[in-house]
Amino acid sequence: MALDIDNKFSNDLHFKKSKAAHYNNIGNIYKSLKNFETALQRYKTAYHLARDGESEALKRNDSVIVKGFDTVLCNASMNLGYVYEKQVR
Repeated sequence: MALDIDNKFSNDLHFKKSKAAHYNNIGNIYKSLKNFETALQRYKTAYHLARDGESEALKRNDSVIVKGFDTVLCNASMNLGYVYEKQVR
């Protein structure tokens, strides 16, 4: 449902950040169900949305505070690594 709401505002930067976080969270659900292939797809979507977004921290040249897209990018990256590791085993 959250993705449906965000899709209505797809051009708004705030909702793109929210959408990336939703995909990461959906990936977490699939990961907990050990459906690693679907989790991987959701994490990749989250990663690409976050990677292509604008970072509030980077706009201010503030390397200490990481928020917004940076946070989702970090989370999606860690989750991708976890799923890749599970698929290798």
